[in-house]
Amino acid sequence: MVFVTGATGFLGAHLVAHLLQQGESVKAMHRKTSSFAQFNYILGLYDGAQDAAATRLEWSVGDLLDLEYLENILVGVKQVYHTAGFVSFDKRKSKGINKINSLGTANLINACLDVPG
Repeated sequence: MVFVTGATGFLGAHLVAHLLQQGESVKAMHRKTSSFAQFNYILGLYDGAQDAAATRLEWSVGDLLDLEYLENILVGVKQVYHTAGFVSFDKRKSKGINKINSLGTANLINACLDVPG
């Protein structure tokens, strides 16, 4: 089982589609507010990925700032791809960007280290 953060984003969606096309089972994390329009479009670009998604793709609503969630979702996962991130050119959002991108990444790394695998 593979875990992908940021699965509804541009990079994450291509990664999930490719992994499914290659026969992997995928747990994919998204936020409650995520749109699936881009993901569904990208999935359609990969032969067989839509069919594979029906049986080998498991969605999970999560937050990189929730360490307990991360530790629970990583049970049974053998590989992690971290493509989630908060991007903005608005200087007023810099605090949120740093929190998600720095603390969220640190949480994911710590969860990977803490979960027996």
